[in-house]
Amino acid sequence: MQRINERFQWALIALLMCTNVSVCFAEPYDNNGLSVSRENLKVGILSRVADKLGRRDYYFETELPHMVFREVGFEAQISNYNYPRLVRSLNQGLIDVGPIFRFNGKFLTPEDPNFTCADGAHLGLPLIISKLVNNDEIPDELSASDLNKYSIGYFRSLDKGIDPFINRPNFKPANNVSSLFKMLRGERIDMVLADFVITQSLSRELNIETKEVFKAGFLEVFMCASHKQRAPEVAKKLANGYAQALRKLQDSGELKAFLAAKGLTLYEDLFLPRPQQNAASN
Repeated sequence: MQRINERFQWALIALLMCTNVSVCFAEPYDNNGLSVSRENLKVGILSRVADKLGRRDYYFETELPHMVFREVGFEAQISNYNYPRLVRSLNQGLIDVGPIFRFNGKFLTPEDPNFTCADGAHLGLPLIISKLVNNDEIPDELSASDLNKYSIGYFRSLDKGIDPFINRPNFKPANNVSSLFKMLRGERIDMVLADFVITQSLSRELNIETKEVFKAGFLEVFMCASHKQRAPEVAKKLANGYAQALRKLQDSGELKAFLAAKGLTLYEDLFLPRPQQNAASN
């Protein structure tokens, strides 16, 4: 993994993977790779929404991991974290698995993490900066230098590892994404930095219309597994198993049906993205 920067204090050669994920993970493993009795899996998730406005996205963040980990033989026990705390908990082994971000090719992790991530991302989220569509004082297209002129809200869990935007004094943090869009609606900020899907979802819930004015980058989301409970090669196998199970649900149509039932069809094309996509390709 590549170190992101000093302020964020908080592989082995790839194993040959089984073709059938359910068989691969019919039983979990101990530190020697031996099968043991079936166990619960402590799963950390990134909680971005804090009220009923984001109920659809909450289903996505909680129910989907349950569904996918059942495919690999585990029962997920879900805990919600902001991103810095999620990374610390995974690094300390307080949770078994959790999602880790890579922003434009750089992992947002400590220098020597005590966990192993999957070989590929299971989700890709384009980050955009948006204004209210009827705000004629802000042009419909901005350059990076233009951003200094406006107040821009961002989700605090993104942390200061995402450069060059968050370090600027005109960027204003909020503890959850719902608050960001309420601030935008109330004109307490000029624009919002968030991923494309959450922008579309919360704009709809708040009955506001937003306009993308700047592509801010691309977040890839990788499932990672702690080394505290499992040897690194077994952790890698578990992390890769998540994407494999997701692919299986995608191929069978179950993922599509789940997203449609929860009103989350916007997410459908963002799963299992090509490696290191960037803002220019979205």
